[in-house]
Amino acid sequence: MSSSWFGRIVTTEDGVYQPPSLKTEAVLCVASLLVAFGWGIWMQKSMLSLLLPFALLAACGVLRFMHYRKYGPLGKPSVSLRNGELTFSLPQDSRGQFQVGVAGLQKLVVYGRSQRRTFRFVQQDGAHLEVVPGWSVKVEQAAVEFLKIRLSPPLEIVHEEPQTMFASVRGDGPSAER
Repeated sequence: MSSSWFGRIVTTEDGVYQPPSLKTEAVLCVASLLVAFGWGIWMQKSMLSLLLPFALLAACGVLRFMHYRKYGPLGKPSVSLRNGELTFSLPQDSRGQFQVGVAGLQKLVVYGRSQRRTFRFVQQDGAHLEVVPGWSVKVEQAAVEFLKIRLSPPLEIVHEEPQTMFASVRGDGPSAER
């Protein structure tokens, strides 16, 4: 488990989570209230004109509460393994989340530079699926360790060095497939 101002990283048997930092949320809420009051006093506006900032804060609070009810205290998992399904959140494309069944996988190849690693899932028939999550370095490291622990016995995991610029321009895949 790692800790920082913007949240810590928690690894459970189900997945890797980056729970929201209550300290950060509280500081942002108090700072927003102070700015709203300061703006109202400085502009010599009535307290009624401060209704919009308070309404926005209330909306943010309601959204945070709904997120808490949906995902629990740890928040949405960055990567999770449940019921034979491996789920990645925050891919850099617009899919919202990436899911792949573990049962039909032959191996997992992790390659690319830090914060832009590509996870290539090679299936039994040779086809492959790729995902490039938009994680921080710490979340990425925790996710790779989680996958090594949870997928290692039945699934081969190959971790490769980043490609050279020329290999990337040529469109070469990871060397494990050559």
